[in-house]
Amino acid sequence: MAASANGQCTKRMLLHPVIDSCRVWEQHCLHLVGTAALKDKDLKRYLIVDLKTGETHTEKEWRFQGNVREKRATFGVPTTYAWAHPLWPNGNWYLFYGCQ
Repeated sequence: MAASANGQCTKRMLLHPVIDSCRVWEQHCLHLVGTAALKDKDLKRYLIVDLKTGETHTEKEWRFQGNVREKRATFGVPTTYAWAHPLWPNGNWYLFYGCQ
């Protein structure tokens, strides 16, 4: 499993990119959506990792938006990140959670 800043993460979930059609200046158009719902207690510490590139983002960088898309865990992808990384939807994204 993935290592967090203070130890190991015990659980993981595949994330799928979702791009909503919206105006460029609007927030919350880009998401990574999990395969199931999550409880807040599971998300005290988590990592979002692109296994293709090894790039890692923490709960402070990419926020949990709730179990909103078909009651599945949804995380916002910052627009600034997407502009700088136009191929982000092609990543192999995973959520690592239950981190110590």
